[in-house]
Amino acid sequence: MSWDFAVWYPHARTSPEHAAKVYARLCEGDESLVQPHPSVAAFYRDLVAIHPDLDDASEDDVDAAANPWSYPMERSDAYVIVSCQMSKVGQVEDLVNRLVKEHGLALYDPQSERLTSPGDAVAPPRPWWKIWSLAERTLQR
Repeated sequence: MSWDFAVWYPHARTSPEHAAKVYARLCEGDESLVQPHPSVAAFYRDLVAIHPDLDDASEDDVDAAANPWSYPMERSDAYVIVSCQMSKVGQVEDLVNRLVKEHGLALYDPQSERLTSPGDAVAPPRPWWKIWSLAERTLQR
């Protein structure tokens, strides 16, 4: 089981409901709701400088105990989706939050249905009980 975060450049202010739609489309391979932006590439570059993407690193480069990723990242010039190990959610969330703020990007957490947009002060705390609804949805599949 993993925890996902989606990142893209918001060309307009959006809602959590619209962000959920963007995320669902991205998971289907449809990038029609996002547009390429240099900030996305800069975000990815900074992220993998800290923790290499599983697709781009050899086993010697990836410290299994330190690397938080559970799957290779899905990405293009318009978005990045990261999947992290459940035990590393807090660490990854802090890192991704810091980097999206630096690069002026939107961050969507589909498990808690939470959107952080550029200019937002601080992401609201993740409801602790949302993990149970995620587990129920996963088991129903």
